[in-house]
Amino acid sequence: MTTAIAAIFVFFLVVMIHELGHFVAAKSVGIKVHEFSIGMGPRLFKIGKGETEYSIRAIPIGGYVKMEGEDEHSDDIRSFNNKPVTARMATIAAGPIMNFILAIIVYGLITLFVGANTTIVADIDKNYPEYKAGLRSGDRIVKVNDKYINSWDEYINNLNKAGDEKFSITVLRENEELKFSIKPATRKFIGITPQMENNKPTTVIAMVDNTLPAYEAGIKSGDKIIKINNQDIKTWEDIKEGINRPRSGIVEITVLRNGEEINFKIKPKEQPIVGFTTEVDKSIGFAIKNGFKRTIFYIGMMFEFFGKLLSGRVASNQIAGPVGVINLVGEAAKLGFIPLLSLAGFISINLGFFNLLPIPALDGSRLLFQIIELFRGKPIDPEKEGFIHFVGFVFLILLMIFVTYKDIIRLNVF
Repeated sequence: MTTAIAAIFVFFLVVMIHELGHFVAAKSVGIKVHEFSIGMGPRLFKIGKGETEYSIRAIPIGGYVKMEGEDEHSDDIRSFNNKPVTARMATIAAGPIMNFILAIIVYGLITLFVGANTTIVADIDKNYPEYKAGLRSGDRIVKVNDKYINSWDEYINNLNKAGDEKFSITVLRENEELKFSIKPATRKFIGITPQMENNKPTTVIAMVDNTLPAYEAGIKSGDKIIKINNQDIKTWEDIKEGINRPRSGIVEITVLRNGEEINFKIKPKEQPIVGFTTEVDKSIGFAIKNGFKRTIFYIGMMFEFFGKLLSGRVASNQIAGPVGVINLVGEAAKLGFIPLLSLAGFISINLGFFNLLPIPALDGSRLLFQIIELFRGKPIDPEKEGFIHFVGFVFLILLMIFVTYKDIIRLNVF
């Protein structure tokens, strides 16, 4: 039930904001809107107001704004195709833009209420490489490997790319730039996140990263870890110590699943760790800046992901369809409202980015046709453009079915 409620909340939020962008933009330039719909499939609820019908449909994975003359010829002066190309471009672009704005607001609010890491060093462990290299409390990190960084997310991303290799940090100390070379300490990990109880981690698994060893071995959400290498487990700290203890590289993990003990042999991966904490800021000014920074950071990550996808460096199990996203939402909901809200922001960015791709039936393709019209000086035949978008829609439905099938097999839904 928690997963269903959380999924409906997230999908409703990001889809409504997206379609609201199209709707408001269309109304503002005088386009006639016949229907504003959240969801797809059979209609569950509708209400008419003026010339527009507002409806909620059964499948909460999409939505649409039905505008006069969008995919067919219309002589109505208020039809989509009879408006100037710049007005049409603004109407189409407004949906993805609203998704990015939602993400900015979400990350800003999270920062305002719980705070976010800055790049100013607070406490530093004297036993870690960062301190031994010369890093000190109060230093502001400005560069990693001679590239400027603007946020803690960027620092962590660069650290993960470095792995166990040496990298350089440039800090600002009393208006002087100092540069340090650091070989980071590492820890072993298998890709699991614990369920929380009274704000404390338990030994029950909430989330399993489908790209990491625990998932590949067969560990699932809801499993309770009771032993590691035949040693009884009582706390989350026991789990971390157990994973990092063996020198052989193989960890034997025993979980309790539906009353049955199941054993797994897992080879952990290594990850660089940070030997210091940073100052946390909750101010309004920082919250606004961090909302923009995190959104821009994740948009950059999307470009990076699609670059890897096009070059064949992304495995199929790293792509999630509706079922996979619902599973992620459910797991995030177990961790609390803030993680769920953060995931909603990330999904909103994904939706905005994906819709801007030049794939027929998506907003990006419609924008491409309008850019072509802008240079040609005349529009492409609406019937032909509509047919292209229809073919693209069929392709997207088939792709969704395929990815959903992969999700069902991967998550063992049945």
